[in-house]
Amino acid sequence: MDAVDKTLQRNEEQAAHPFSDQVRGIRRKLNLTQEEFCARFGIPLANLRNWEQTGRSTRPDTAARLLIAMIAVDPERVANIIATASRQSHKESQEVKGAA
Repeated sequence: MDAVDKTLQRNEEQAAHPFSDQVRGIRRKLNLTQEEFCARFGIPLANLRNWEQTGRSTRPDTAARLLIAMIAVDPERVANIIATASRQSHKESQEVKGAA
């Protein structure tokens, strides 16, 4: 079982702790504001604010939960992957504009 699987399993076992507490705890452990966390990990600010509100009945989708679990395991690697993918996407977008 790898680190992400262990984190997901631990999160499932901590049913008494809602997702909002987990997200807020990860962000605070990284000592980031909501805005900084979102910028670093490519998460819309409105989504993070919704996730962190206690008592929300809307549960994030699987992709969002996996992203948060990966951030909990290795935030630097996740930030680097997102930054690389963003640069690649921007480069491809510029190439398409140049070809038109």
